[in-house]
Amino acid sequence: MIFALQTMDEQQFLQTGRVIPDPVAQAAQLAFSGVGSVEEIISLYAGFASDALAQACTSKIDFTYASLLKIALVQRRMRGDILAKYRAVREFMEHSLGIVLDAELLLALNYFARPQRYQRFIRPLQPEMRFTKFRNDLYASAWDLLLVRLPEQILSMSTPGSGVVSRSCYLSYVCTAEHALRDIMSSRSIMAVYVLPPELGDTKPFIGHNMEELEAVLGKDTLRKKLIKDGEWQINRFRNSMVRSPVSSDVLANVIVSLEAEAAAFCKLGS
Repeated sequence: MIFALQTMDEQQFLQTGRVIPDPVAQAAQLAFSGVGSVEEIISLYAGFASDALAQACTSKIDFTYASLLKIALVQRRMRGDILAKYRAVREFMEHSLGIVLDAELLLALNYFARPQRYQRFIRPLQPEMRFTKFRNDLYASAWDLLLVRLPEQILSMSTPGSGVVSRSCYLSYVCTAEHALRDIMSSRSIMAVYVLPPELGDTKPFIGHNMEELEAVLGKDTLRKKLIKDGEWQINRFRNSMVRSPVSSDVLANVIVSLEAEAAAFCKLGS
């Protein structure tokens, strides 16, 4: 279907609303991809995308899950202000995960500011809840976060035999009534796409954040203080060579086991 849209006769579509193949466009796309048929190009790109996405998913989903676990624990344990909770999550990411995740950190700030709005996405830890259900729901939320950022992941992948995604790239976004996902999606924009040498990571999207809604919740002064403190924190990280690499899968697994044990202590015994 995507190939049909990319190679349709645009004039016919504008006039009739029908998707009619443009033989010239199809031949050019097949030649560019180095294949001789539509079936070959579908097999080539479907197989590549599946492998690349699988690797991206398995390497990132547990980092998101660990972050959501920490957000839930901080909300249950800390009685400090919103920014104090936010800094606790940031420090956890930096020291325990070795990576600071921007979307998850922004979610934490929104969650601490308006926990009721996000309680379906990160359920509050309660004595009457079953831990297994809490864990499964949180894993589902971690996958949802990955899904809404899938367009960014696609932009970061190169196609076979090419240094960039394509001469043209179609990105699809999900529609959702979930407050947390909607807020994250509406606040993030792909501002630019940089094509870098392979040793620097190939294609990289530059993501911008709209802080208007958060400003309305926190207040202009509080948000300004937060941004200033974040800038100082970043400068200190680079000055003191504190920027680290993500922890290994074994270390991450141990971090998750520890977090789950802490969360289970707040839930039903034996759940």
